[in-house]
Amino acid sequence: MQKEDVAKPDQIPGIFKNLPPVAGAIEAVNVLSEDYDMYILSTAPWHNPSAWQDKLIWLQKYFGADDSNPFISVLLWHTIRALCMVRVVF
Repeated sequence: MQKEDVAKPDQIPGIFKNLPPVAGAIEAVNVLSEDYDMYILSTAPWHNPSAWQDKLIWLQKYFGADDSNPFISVLLWHTIRALCMVRVVF
């Protein structure tokens, strides 16, 4: 990944999908997910509209895009639940 000298690197398009994982982190998550429910709490910078998509692409790249991914089913369930909660509130 090329270094860019910017004041807010989180606003560089594509930065989140191109970040390398921390050494040993993928293996640690896979081991922990055998016994624990795993959650990722994240937000996206307002001025980087591709950040959410880039983060999902990153998760799929390193953890898979199928049922073996410890995060995908939880992400979808919480998204659907949040949509239902929004409908109830209004």
